[in-house]
Amino acid sequence: MNSVAQFAVAAVFAGAITGSVGFAETVKVGCLFPLTGPGGQYGRDSVIAVQMAQDQLNAGEQGAEFDLQIQIEDTRSKVLRSAQIARQLVEQSEVDFLCG
Repeated sequence: MNSVAQFAVAAVFAGAITGSVGFAETVKVGCLFPLTGPGGQYGRDSVIAVQMAQDQLNAGEQGAEFDLQIQIEDTRSKVLRSAQIARQLVEQSEVDFLCG
């Protein structure tokens, strides 16, 4: 299964567990990717895949009954920064899910 399909399946599952109907709910996902540094190329590819999945779901092509909001953050290919961003996404941005 490709990245877009995997993300779409995860997002649809997220909608199922929120019990949302007709875009009444917003599912927030925080994504941590290395956009700069040694792993930058991989992160940029992941961002494109996530954006494609978001476009499909928000267009209703997969039958999603929720609005998917994605916040993408650059880890700069650093482990400590990844942990800091993850904490910030959960505590301050109050995302429902993390990916990356």
